[in-house]
Amino acid sequence: FIYLTLLRFKRVEISTEHLFVTNYFQHRRYPLSDVALVRTRDYGLFRLGTAELKAAGTFGKKIRFLVSEKYLKAFSEAYPEISREIFVP
Repeated sequence: FIYLTLLRFKRVEISTEHLFVTNYFQHRRYPLSDVALVRTRDYGLFRLGTAELKAAGTFGKKIRFLVSEKYLKAFSEAYPEISREIFVP
């Protein structure tokens, strides 16, 4: 159960130029031009995110992660043009 659920989540960070993804063993950097979209869904107690790449990367085409509402809001306010391009509500 843990392998099929929790271990599939990655740590994701975003900058103005790259999406950084890690599973704590491997670290990858994807340019934002390779990111098709980032979708978030609210499940009450937690919020899940999915980053979809235009082509499959090391972690696959879809990367799942837990979303920090505080950091997502701060990034969206600081960089609204990037947020409009890749974030899907």
